[in-house]
Parts: sequence; C-alpha cells; structure tokens
Amino acid sequence: MRLSASQRRRLQELAGEMKDIVGGCLHPDGRPMTFAELEDECIEAGNVLTAAMLKKRVEERPIPEESPCCQLG
Repeated sequence: MRLSASQRRRLQELAGEMKDIVGGCLHPDGRPMTFAELEDECIEAGNVLTAAMLKKRVEERPIPEESPCCQLG
C-alpha cells in the first residue's frame, strides 16, 4: 500500500510529536549528541512504533477460514 499525501503529512506531524517525547539533541549534561546517537534513538523509537502498529493491525485483521498453508493428506 502506498501512503497518500495526507497520510504522509500526518506522519510528519507525528514525527514532530515523537521528537518532543524523545527529547532534544543534547545529553543531560549539555553535550551535543552525535549523529550516531541521534540515529540510534530514532531507530529505537521507530522500532517501538512499528511493533505497536503491527500488533494492532494483526489483531484487527480477519482470520481466514482456511489456513493458507499446505495441508497434508
């Protein structure tokens, strides 16, 4: 599925909210975070969201009457 322009805009808005949740780009002592540290933090946040979204989508999908796997016999 391709995302629509409005879906992309909404996800960009959510990214801004996520940035507010995760925090700024400084360590508690005021030192700037490295690009690698920022990237790791973003990846971790993305993984949390991906897992939560996938879980919700799997829970909502209808269960097929027959298994899509090959049946023996």
